[in-house]
Amino acid sequence: TGVYLLSHWLTPTWFELAMLIGVGVATQFAQYFLTKAYQSDTLSKISSIQYIGIVFAIFFGWVLFDETYNLRSALGIIIIVVAVILNVWYKNRTENIARK
Repeated sequence: TGVYLLSHWLTPTWFELAMLIGVGVATQFAQYFLTKAYQSDTLSKISSIQYIGIVFAIFFGWVLFDETYNLRSALGIIIIVVAVILNVWYKNRTENIARK
């Protein structure tokens, strides 16, 4: 695909360039705060929360791109959210029991 792009290059508009820079800056902030989160708490608790990103991707696809989803997608979202909540609750519970 790179060879094709060399002959069909389109210079991005100022708006597209601003969007690319905005995505880059947002990604850097996200990576920084993700690293801070991994430093501040246990790996298993933080890594389970990353699955919420799937829910956000589906939500933004629905809002921004008018994508439609079926019952299976809604069920998947519910399973992910419940699993993350239970995982964090269980980790907090076991940590509190271990401290006593």
